[in-house]
Amino acid sequence: MFVIFGLGKNSLGASRMAIPGCRTDPKPNRRRRLDGILQLEHCGSAKSGRHCAAEGRTRAGAFPGAMPVLIGYVGAKGKLDAQAWELYAILFLWQFPQFMAIAWMYRADYARAGYQVLTARSEKAWFMRWQNVLPAFILVPITVAPTVLRRANPVFAAGTFLLSLGFLCFAARLALIRTNQSARHLLDVSVICLPLVFALEALARV
Repeated sequence: MFVIFGLGKNSLGASRMAIPGCRTDPKPNRRRRLDGILQLEHCGSAKSGRHCAAEGRTRAGAFPGAMPVLIGYVGAKGKLDAQAWELYAILFLWQFPQFMAIAWMYRADYARAGYQVLTARSEKAWFMRWQNVLPAFILVPITVAPTVLRRANPVFAAGTFLLSLGFLCFAARLALIRTNQSARHLLDVSVICLPLVFALEALARV
């Protein structure tokens, strides 16, 4: 349930839905309000200053952007534990390469609309490397370690490793070959990898 809730907002872009007859914990309501406030502040800061550094907005927006998975987890289990923060970390890191892929593909459209999503500094190779490769690289041990430590089925560990490694490869490709095609491939892979990783993480706990 918490996987579907988190993916509905972040990976697939679906709106929040209430399921009739489903009992929910009151704690997610408070976190949902906090999520909305943080996103509103982030959006406002991005629109008010066109020349604000793109990397600062990306880092700030990633924190509330990963909140839905915590909301869904608390709604399903009624508590925050290490597993919840593990899922939060995965979603938090996943956003950086995905955002850079979208920003690179539509940088001209954003510029025409007056939004400075990528600055001249942001388009340099070193910035693309650290925004794409570093989060994707950290994502590999974060996704694999829990399944190994829990001694889950080796198939789940191998699956999460291959998915996160593939994500890293496409992120590195965009950092090295900065083209719209590379960005499109990374975007497609990101939307496929995240639900599969979350599904494997959930199955490993069964």
